[in-house]
Amino acid sequence: MGAAEPSALEAPKPPVWPAFVTFIAALGANTAAALPFLIVLAVQLLSAKENPAQLADLGRMAGRFPVTVMLMLVASVLSTAAVAAIALWLLRTTAPVPVLERSRVPLPAALVVLALLASLSMGSVSTWLALHTGHMQTSTLKMFSTLCTTLPLWAFIVMAFFGSVVPGIAEEAIFRGVVQRHFTARWDPVSGVLLSSLLFGLMHFDLMQGSFAFCIGLLMGTLAHRAGTLWPGMAAHALNNLASFIGSRFAPDPAHALPPSELAVPAAVLASSLAAIAWLLRRGRAGAPA
Repeated sequence: MGAAEPSALEAPKPPVWPAFVTFIAALGANTAAALPFLIVLAVQLLSAKENPAQLADLGRMAGRFPVTVMLMLVASVLSTAAVAAIALWLLRTTAPVPVLERSRVPLPAALVVLALLASLSMGSVSTWLALHTGHMQTSTLKMFSTLCTTLPLWAFIVMAFFGSVVPGIAEEAIFRGVVQRHFTARWDPVSGVLLSSLLFGLMHFDLMQGSFAFCIGLLMGTLAHRAGTLWPGMAAHALNNLASFIGSRFAPDPAHALPPSELAVPAAVLASSLAAIAWLLRRGRAGAPA
């Protein structure tokens, strides 16, 4: 009897330090990648005999030095992708990340479309809030909007690719594939989704965009946990970013955003998309093996 007792003991909880190390590495890599370009921008301001403190206004910098700011963003995205690739390689044997596994939720393509609709409607609400609370001019949302309208076409295409496809894959791999899965294994799914979404929001260094990223993280985190694979969230994330870039390039000036009376349209799309996602997730749970 005594020999059987160890097997009845509860298995030790897995560590969470890989999640925090990955997050800190991504944060540090982003900062290091942006630093040379910030120095270039500061030199350009000094050569024009202007105050380098203007660097804090990213929207204004994007209007004056769009290509330099665009290259800074591309470098930051590539640094995130490098961290994601290293993390996936290091965890390939101990905690492999399910990137392309078959979804446990039925109709995964429909899940991608619904997640995209929910993300885009969240973006409309977020932009409306930024405009009507006075945060648009200083937010990184203004920087992206300015870049989309001022960059030459070739530079816009480069930014749209590296700002949509690459972060759609890399950020989902880091925050849902590594961070969330370690938190969930250590504690529970709710804690895993909430904490990884919070870190995802903090990674954006901006109140408005970070709040939006937190909400997106809750959605993508729930999808990743229930589906058991990352690719639906990766696809929806990348398509959402791409649609946002294209919309900012060709849509009217966000200064003429929807009036409060018309905010009901994206709100209704958001509510119906989330309801449909919840229905699909419940179907997946009902069909899961006991």
